[in-house]
Amino acid sequence: MSRTMLINVTQAEESRVAIVEDGLLEWIEIETGSREKLKGNIYKGVVENINSSLQAAFVRFANGRTGFMPLDEVNFRTFPPRRRGASGRSGSGKPRISDVLKVGQEMLVQVTREQFARKPPSLSTFFSFPGRFLVLLPGSDSSGISRKIEDEAVRERLKKSLKELAVPEGVGVIVRTAGLDQTKTALARDMRYLLRLWGQIEKAAAQAKAPSLIYRERDLVLRAIRDLFTPSIKEVLIDDEETYKRALAYFKSIMPGKQKRVTYYSGDAPLFSKHNLEDQIENIYKRQVPLKSGGAIVIDTTEALTAIDVNSGRTRESTIEETACRANTEAASELARQLRLRDIGGLVVIDFIDMRSRSNIRAVEKTLRDAMRQDKARHDMTRISKLGLLEMSRQRLRATTASSTYQPCKECEGNGVVRTVESSAVALLRRIHARCARGDLARIKVLLPAEVASYLLNRKRDELIRIEQRYETEILILAQPGMRAGDLQVDVELRSVAGTGEHKAARGEEPRVTHSEMDESRERDEKRRRRGRKRRRNGADEVEGGEQTLQQAAPSGAAPAAALPDESRDAPAPPEEAADSAPPARGRRSRGGRSRTTRKRPVRTRAAAPAAPAAGGEDSSTDTAGTPEAVVLPAESHRQENPAEVGTSPVPGETERDAESEEKSARPARRRGRRGGRGRRGGRGRKQAGAPAADAAAGEAGGEGAAAAATALPATGPVSGQDKTPAAAESPTREESSADPAVGSSLV
Repeated sequence: MSRTMLINVTQAEESRVAIVEDGLLEWIEIETGSREKLKGNIYKGVVENINSSLQAAFVRFANGRTGFMPLDEVNFRTFPPRRRGASGRSGSGKPRISDVLKVGQEMLVQVTREQFARKPPSLSTFFSFPGRFLVLLPGSDSSGISRKIEDEAVRERLKKSLKELAVPEGVGVIVRTAGLDQTKTALARDMRYLLRLWGQIEKAAAQAKAPSLIYRERDLVLRAIRDLFTPSIKEVLIDDEETYKRALAYFKSIMPGKQKRVTYYSGDAPLFSKHNLEDQIENIYKRQVPLKSGGAIVIDTTEALTAIDVNSGRTRESTIEETACRANTEAASELARQLRLRDIGGLVVIDFIDMRSRSNIRAVEKTLRDAMRQDKARHDMTRISKLGLLEMSRQRLRATTASSTYQPCKECEGNGVVRTVESSAVALLRRIHARCARGDLARIKVLLPAEVASYLLNRKRDELIRIEQRYETEILILAQPGMRAGDLQVDVELRSVAGTGEHKAARGEEPRVTHSEMDESRERDEKRRRRGRKRRRNGADEVEGGEQTLQQAAPSGAAPAAALPDESRDAPAPPEEAADSAPPARGRRSRGGRSRTTRKRPVRTRAAAPAAPAAGGEDSSTDTAGTPEAVVLPAESHRQENPAEVGTSPVPGETERDAESEEKSARPARRRGRRGGRGRRGGRGRKQAGAPAADAAAGEAGGEGAAAAATALPATGPVSGQDKTPAAAESPTREESSADPAVGSSLV
């Protein structure tokens, strides 16, 4: 059984060291120049934070790097507790981390484990310096023999050799497997070298400022020769001349008798290709590893554990039990090799094929245990359970081989799968619908991969149009070439940014009703309902069509009375057409079946200013006969009109307050009157024209005041059939004079 060590360092970006046994790859380590190696380095750090719940400290040991150091990794010889007798969390007698360390304290630490996934590097104050034959343990008084040396006679001999060595106090020594056959002189020489190294580290740490690097571990080539070279390795091949000289010098200083095994390789074919290692290295990164019998093992690594499944594949035996036993036995040997090559650490769960025979189960367990003996990492394994599962815990010596040469996929973000085009399109459509439903978007633009955009525009066009029409939002779908699957870019434009209501109206959009306008509309409607109820109780005219005009019988010589404005979207009528635009007087049915009228109470208002000239150029606000007339103020439109065109409006709220106070002070006198025909609510009385209504009002007031009251009566109510007069035909209907539907009809 020949073993060969191959060292490939022809490329500066990557160095590789492999051990081959009978043409089969048994061990490999790859070191890249882009990734800094931390394990084994010694730093002078600063305690950055102390977590009492975890009983651990976080130490900043380099710029931008923080390591995790639990209480078990604190050497109490170097850092004694400040308070004696302080008990630990569970009464174990250990001091608390806060009694040993404090924030801002400088300390010397060594990296014991590389950063893995989102876990920070692990730090320790128990230092270890491996040599060729010994391991030096500063700060410890214990010495021992490697656990891999199982022969008791050899262990006793090595213990005697350790006692004869002049080991300083406060320093421990462990004999490595390579020192099994070494003499006392070789062991003493290795120990003196390690003691000199520790002394230099202490001097450098005393002068350095934290955080800083104090000692860097050897590079891959010298580290592999120091840790992996054994007498079973017959040859060391190196394809770089400079690296060959460095390795030869190391052999001369540490192992003078083995320097003849170091050879410089200068062949035409690449070193690894000559030994057929490239294909074997590529299989390390594959998820499925084939077996010679036709079966396979599938390895899936997660952050919590590594799951390994054994499949029989094409393995066929006489019985199912024999097939399962053969596949499991072959998989057990290959599993131990894959764990070493991939350097899989942590918890490992192996799902073997179910077997019924106890002897077969024990045979598979023995095969796996024997194969794991060649592993340098510490490990612990259980038996195969009744479910066919075997659990194993393995020490992680370094970063996994795949992590140093591979990076997570940007397309799937390391998941291994991507979403289908149909699912991506439907999910995006839901997001667009949910965002537009808020009602504050004027425009939304989405950049998508070409496949998803094409699916939306061809298969989901109707849904997009319905969303646009329902929420009045412009949706723009654009294909972005080169965009990865699952990525998207969304740009939204809010209505407040898109433009004002006038700009929206210019684009053919209805101005959006704000909450303040809706509240004002509700308040006006409530006031209108309250006033209507009061006037009905006092015998006033009922509110019809959302409009009401207060009429006043002005006595002779009195000032012109003003009518309250209403909120109509139509333009105000000229004063000479006031009689045509006044609503007809409504009748109320008396006890005898005849209609009766209600006397209108005079309302104290401010005198209205003269209205603007009519279209014909005449001043319609002046009575040429000297008879005072009632002035009808123009209706207030939803859109603000020019006061110069419609005349002066009364002070808002004053007319209403005066009317309410007057109605409370005097009860209106009711007088029965006679009308042509029997008035009925909603019947003929509602169809009365403007002239008969004016005569009835004039009969109540009497004299010249009656004529003035007749002039003040507008005729804006709807008429129908043959009862329609020319004056009423020109008046707008109730539908035409209704308030803006966006705000709601209101009456002041």
